[in-house]
Amino acid sequence: MNILFDVDGVLADYVFAFTKEASILGYLQEPYDTNNNPCWSFGHILTEEKQAVIQGIVEHDPKWWTRLEPLISQQLFRDINYLQVLNQVFFCTNRFGINPQQQTKYWLIVHGIVNPAVILSKRKDLVAEALNIDYSIEDNVEKANNICGMASLQSRKSYLLDRPYNRKDRIESLRIVKTVEEFLDDVKRGA
Repeated sequence: MNILFDVDGVLADYVFAFTKEASILGYLQEPYDTNNNPCWSFGHILTEEKQAVIQGIVEHDPKWWTRLEPLISQQLFRDINYLQVLNQVFFCTNRFGINPQQQTKYWLIVHGIVNPAVILSKRKDLVAEALNIDYSIEDNVEKANNICGMASLQSRKSYLLDRPYNRKDRIESLRIVKTVEEFLDDVKRGA
């Protein structure tokens, strides 16, 4: 099987790292994590100018992506790593800045993923098609819908990790899971 994991919002807590930068700069009182993020963007709490300042920090820090907190347990990272024994496992992200692919690989290795295959792309649907992905998990409803839409002609299964910010505009055939563990259980069962 070929399996595709989104990184930020599924495995890594980008929201906490971003809002922590906002808090350090005095833009927010306290950072919050992905599980408490009410909206996809930060426009409800930060002006475009403030967001651009934080994005500038991310862009110019050669280790920013390596410091993100994980959203899953070490046991789940081990389970994902074990999947690589008999399957092709890919990690796809739209990260930016200095060497985002290398920073992502480093982060995954630190969390127990041996020799991770990291792909940088905004178009995960095209990645899923090109790699003939059987299972994918994503937290962005639009990207999950796009992968699911392309899957209608094949056996591809697109999963959306349920988050407060992605509960609108879900297409009917999209598979919803509450946890990465639930996704992994389906993959192992071949559901």
